[in-house]
Amino acid sequence: MILKYVFFLFFVSKIAAIDTEVFEFDLLWYESNSTQPYLYKARSEITEGLRKSEKIQLNTSLESLSAVDLTFIPELKVLSLDNISLTYIKPGAFNNLPKTLQNLSITLNKIPQLDEGVFNNLTVRFLNLSHNQIRTIKSEAFDNMKDLTTIILDHNELSQYDLKFAGCQKLNHISIKNNFIEQLPANLFAAVSDNVMMVEFSYNKLNKIHKLAFDIKEFKEVYLDHNELTDAVVLIKLVKADKVNLSHNNINCLPKEFMENGLSKIKALNLIGNPLNCSCLHDLRKKVRKNIEFQKMSPLVKNINITLPEKDCVK
Repeated sequence: MILKYVFFLFFVSKIAAIDTEVFEFDLLWYESNSTQPYLYKARSEITEGLRKSEKIQLNTSLESLSAVDLTFIPELKVLSLDNISLTYIKPGAFNNLPKTLQNLSITLNKIPQLDEGVFNNLTVRFLNLSHNQIRTIKSEAFDNMKDLTTIILDHNELSQYDLKFAGCQKLNHISIKNNFIEQLPANLFAAVSDNVMMVEFSYNKLNKIHKLAFDIKEFKEVYLDHNELTDAVVLIKLVKADKVNLSHNNINCLPKEFMENGLSKIKALNLIGNPLNCSCLHDLRKKVRKNIEFQKMSPLVKNINITLPEKDCVK
């Protein structure tokens, strides 16, 4: 049975009479390259196997988290705080995690707000915060995570996006699928403008994207599908992307500038499920046919990889 505590301090204490270190809460720990968990019961002796573990999972339900000291597991790489009823994480709660930690998963909780100071300066590479009912995140909440490469914020309740990611020089993947974000402002990724990015905003409520929202050096893949966009001006800044997914929006045509100068540069574009008007759809099909003809004459001609709606155009 998972125990439940309202107070919120994780620590290692020492029982003086027998000079034994103990941890205050239940844990599941794993040996290297094993999927078989071992149970550590609260306040029992810390075993050598636990000290050498690279992966642990908290097995105690907590409403609030003030501090967690896991420095007694010096080779820890993966820490899971999934589905433990968390509602609040205090800034500084993770100050005593081993520097070896690479993967931090905090999912399936009920955390309405993330404050600045909770994750700043952590050395983790992968941070999963999905399925937490998060509504608000302070814009500097993830600054100075110098080793962070991937952050997952899927299936929350965010209605706006203004995260900075200052000092996150290795960040290359941001996923915020299945939220309620309506707009993306200019200079959205200014702090990571030199990074090659993959960003995912699928299944939001996006109806407006500033033309300079994606104004950075290079994108690998951009997912904006299943939103409420009525124009595709964002494509002007995404011509170097490997893949752009704008499927299942309300787009009726593509920007003239992109049609003339960008269509032949973008590597893959998905427009399925959009009500493209007849003129636009006709022009796109014409350009694709010409591209095929040119390719037959010269193998140096770049392929236009565009997926168009299967249904008839909207007159």
